[in-house]
Amino acid sequence: MTAADAYTALDEIIELRADSCRQNRIPLQKPLKKLESTSPLVLEVASRIVKRRKSVTLLQLQDLCYYCKVWSLIWFDTPLFREEFQAWADGPVNADLFHKLREYQTVRPEELQFPHAFSDSEERFINCILTAYGCESGDDLSAISHAARVPGT
Repeated sequence: MTAADAYTALDEIIELRADSCRQNRIPLQKPLKKLESTSPLVLEVASRIVKRRKSVTLLQLQDLCYYCKVWSLIWFDTPLFREEFQAWADGPVNADLFHKLREYQTVRPEELQFPHAFSDSEERFINCILTAYGCESGDDLSAISHAARVPGT
């Protein structure tokens, strides 16, 4: 997916999320000017998300990782991580993440330990995504991506 594809496909999701954010008073704005990349892997980003959330479903984790990648493309013209997502019935799926965690319905920090030295800007960016999307259920995240016709959904 190119940055241009992400811009085009996410026009609707930005509006949907903006409506939800206004209702819940969650700011959805670019958290910083530049993303200083340490080139994390999707499994490392997922590990950080699970560590912050304490427990997430596999569906939530797939969607949260996907939104991290897409928003990094939109805001910074660079992906947070390189691994790609595929379009599955329930939404975007990263195959590595799926195969590593498919036996778990709920993922906890002890089940996904991939430490990574994230830059301060990456940490702030991931926290911004979790603030905006972290309270949504897996079904709600999937519904948002499907309603917006996001690539990979």
